[in-house]
Amino acid sequence: MKPFPAVLKERRRYAAFKFTLETPKTDEECSKVLSNAVLTLIGEKGFAEANFSVIEIRRGKGIVRSTHDRLYDMLAAMAFISSVAGARAKCDILCVSGTLKTVRQSKVFK
Repeated sequence: MKPFPAVLKERRRYAAFKFTLETPKTDEECSKVLSNAVLTLIGEKGFAEANFSVIEIRRGKGIVRSTHDRLYDMLAAMAFISSVAGARAKCDILCVSGTLKTVRQSKVFK
């Protein structure tokens, strides 16, 4: 069986973000808020096309993945976040890259 051609693979983008929270919340709550914000803004079909997923999240900082053509939809949804579990919050985008390694090594993410 032939391997999957590189031309047909979807191009991914990774974005590092940081939550600024009024009161500390768990990483699981932050992850749910991210998914719900993207789902609310672009709908179920857009959510599926974006192939959105939270790669990692620790102490309010994290990395999310999306396809290259739905990246700005995802970033817009993250900008609309105003609360996490009843506490005021905001989500800042730190950097965007095409590889996970570059996002993890970026100075703003550390």
